[in-house]
Amino acid sequence: MDKRFVAFCVLSAAIFIGHSWITAKFFPPPPKPPAVAKATATGTGTATATGTKPAATATPTASATGTAGAAQAANPNAQANAATQTFPDRWTTLGSLDAASPYRMLVTFNAKGGVVERVELNNPRYHEIDDLNPLGGYLGSLAPTNYADGGKPVGVRVNVVGLGTPAAAAGLKAGDVITTLNDQPTPTVDALTTALRATKHGQDAKIGYLRGAETGKVGDAKQAQAVLGRTPLQLIRPEFSDPTDPTKADPLSFLTTLQDAAGDALPVDRAEFEGVNLYSTNWELLPAAADQPDSVAFRRAIPSRNAELVKRYTLERRNVEAKADTPEAYTLRLRVELKNTSDKPQFLAYRLGGPTGLPVEGAWYARDAKIGLGSGIGMRDVIYGQFVGGYQTNGIFSCTQIVDKEEKAALSLTEQPVTYVGVDAMYFTAALRPELKDPAERKFSRVVPLAVGKPPKDAYRKKETDVSFQMLRAPVETAAGESIVDEYKMFLGPKVPEFMDSFGMGAQIDYGWYDWIAIPMLAILHFFYGIVRNYGIAILMLTVLVRMCLHPLTRKQALGAQKMQLLQPEIKKLAEKYKGKREELARAQQELFRKHNYSPLAGCLPIFFQIPVFVGLYNSLKVDVELRQAPLVSENIRWASDLSAPDMLWDWRPFMPSFITEGSGIFVLGPFFNLLPCITIALFLLQNKIMMPPATDEQTAMQQKIMKYMMVFMGLMFFKVPAGLCVYFIAGSIWSICERQLLPKPKPGVPASEAVIDVSAATPDAKKSDEARRRQKRR
Repeated sequence: MDKRFVAFCVLSAAIFIGHSWITAKFFPPPPKPPAVAKATATGTGTATATGTKPAATATPTASATGTAGAAQAANPNAQANAATQTFPDRWTTLGSLDAASPYRMLVTFNAKGGVVERVELNNPRYHEIDDLNPLGGYLGSLAPTNYADGGKPVGVRVNVVGLGTPAAAAGLKAGDVITTLNDQPTPTVDALTTALRATKHGQDAKIGYLRGAETGKVGDAKQAQAVLGRTPLQLIRPEFSDPTDPTKADPLSFLTTLQDAAGDALPVDRAEFEGVNLYSTNWELLPAAADQPDSVAFRRAIPSRNAELVKRYTLERRNVEAKADTPEAYTLRLRVELKNTSDKPQFLAYRLGGPTGLPVEGAWYARDAKIGLGSGIGMRDVIYGQFVGGYQTNGIFSCTQIVDKEEKAALSLTEQPVTYVGVDAMYFTAALRPELKDPAERKFSRVVPLAVGKPPKDAYRKKETDVSFQMLRAPVETAAGESIVDEYKMFLGPKVPEFMDSFGMGAQIDYGWYDWIAIPMLAILHFFYGIVRNYGIAILMLTVLVRMCLHPLTRKQALGAQKMQLLQPEIKKLAEKYKGKREELARAQQELFRKHNYSPLAGCLPIFFQIPVFVGLYNSLKVDVELRQAPLVSENIRWASDLSAPDMLWDWRPFMPSFITEGSGIFVLGPFFNLLPCITIALFLLQNKIMMPPATDEQTAMQQKIMKYMMVFMGLMFFKVPAGLCVYFIAGSIWSICERQLLPKPKPGVPASEAVIDVSAATPDAKKSDEARRRQKRR
């Protein structure tokens, strides 16, 4: 026994060490990106620009949002009249970050391409959770640049101030230069970023800044007091995936250019025709229309093609008096008008790009962003609906399929009318739906999914690639002076089932094979949450309800385990009596079990019924957006602040080797030490010790030892599971232990006359006698 046990331990350790070495050797962790690229890509409170430039030449690399005074930021009625904010360079915004405003988002538009550059949600339920300090202070997406005068760093130039942001409430304006934060000098963007990371949301911050600073002019020194907010969820943002040029962003959202009138002469991987340049030039921002206060429009003439393109975006308002959000609160409308400016008819067509830069939160612990939709599902995938045979079908192009260009000819939609196309992240979706009079109308010659960002070098990070799509409008013969006009409804928000259903995308929320148990269980969980207002307690209540329903089975299982403990001495005697006679031993044991009304399979029934509950809850935690960012204790502490993610007690990256904290595989534990999985496994071991009968022979003892060590390996597999699932297991284990302790204690010993079985009795005559006794008992 000792040799086999030692061999098992050595082999297990060798597998662990070998896997770790192979991962570190052939799949090394990604290099740390420059601080500039990280901050810019995430769009946190101080999205960085690069280099130190004088004010006259400083150019922001990431846009933020409009300018508004503190009164507007605090007054929703004032915001309703100032929803559109325009800047001298090229940025325009709609909406507000104030959660009390008539809007649920703040949308930033960039005249360079007439695109959406950033979408920030202001619902208090949705914040960034993957920042280095997600609980840190947030001043606003300022698109800051280093400001220097005569080569000497002075401070950080604010290029944009968003409506409803803490910076707007403090009175900061575009062009101001921040020189100190809480009396700490901020000569560079990195210094300001570091200073903000040392703060907490809700804190007061004292800001020193210069107003009217120009080259050769110091400007007026001023001070402002700001109440720092928490970083909002940025559904769309500029993303910087090219490690060779961290200042170059991936293509922004909803880029539009001309498509060849022949329909497909311009390859989708080529940007534009020569002389068109709709992607790289600034479009004309049209004056705001009095009857459309919540819209912005861009126009660009294309003389080389005798055409003109106009794009108008309109943001929907929400009902501020409603208790809950509606799908309209997350709706942005787009109107595309392509006009024939020649004096004769011509065929016209355009190409419309999709959303980019969706969040990849949870990439280090989320194995599958979606369930049941094929292999290779990534953190961002392209989803679509088509009208086929009188009804809508739904499909998906997975991220890895797009990156690897698998079945390239099939990765496009050409045959059937498209009802919607979007990019789907773990808990959020950005999708377009063409407004069609007839769902069978076929407006697009092709819809093609594309990788718009550079795939990471490491294979395990391929699922994080920035993907999108292009919609190729079918050519239309247009008379002189006439236009093609298409309208789109865009959903930019959380994957709430009611919202997705209203948009025709409800089938994209998949709870897996056990949806028949997951959906009712979620409804019960939400019901409990409505009572206690805490999902951690609601999961405990759900656990109690499940275990009460299973109590008759688990009680029978526990009583069976007690009876098995009493029968162990007799089983040992039978093993000695029929040593080397397996068939006779099996018959004798069956007779023993029958006489004492014990069934070994009865102990499997509770496990059989609990598997769907476990899988259903696990899938629910990965899918239900209501559980995202739901804390166990409080959202103001990092530990267990998100029940859909690991509890993240302690960041151990400074103390652990990289092959443990970064990469993929069962034995990669991630950047945080998680406490709840350790408690879960400890309770599993205690539960096994209490409920498992003592070993009666060498083989059984060996099996029990292996089971204990397998629990440790199970702990490695469970180390990155959601905290909410650990809460369920912890509560279930405590229930089982208490249930076992409260059962009546068995009477010691079993009468030998009833226990010892002679297999010779199992003759045909004995079997007939047994059958007669059973018939007599039935009478």
